Amino acid sequence: MNITVIGSGSFGTVVASMLSRHHHHHHHDVTLWCRREEVAEEINKFSTHETYFPKNAVFLRNVFATSDIGKACEKTDILIIAVPSQYLDMVLLRAVDHVPKHAVIVSLVKSLHLDTE
Repeated sequence: MNITVIGSGSFGTVVASMLSRHHHHHHHDVTLWCRREEVAEEINKFSTHETYFPKNAVFLRNVFATSDIGKACEKTDILIIAVPSQYLDMVLLRAVDHVPKHAVIVSLVKSLHLDTE
């Protein structure tokens, strides 16, 4: 099963890590979409995310990271959205054409976005 987490903030990163650890019961390929390429490179090379977690906190060993939202979504069975609400429209518009029709979409959006208009 392919699982994609959209959003590499602290919440999305921890969710991706937790999902990747349950591979001994069921095999999951976990992809983490990162807005910034340098974050994806750090995760893929060192299995760390020092922006949010202490140096040497290696916990992303079974997670593949990418800043290419099409690549992140194209083969997913479960799409987990973990971005701040103010970025939701932008992210969904970029992802929508790449998400398979059968995919289950799970929202972890946990904030409110106030429109000034």
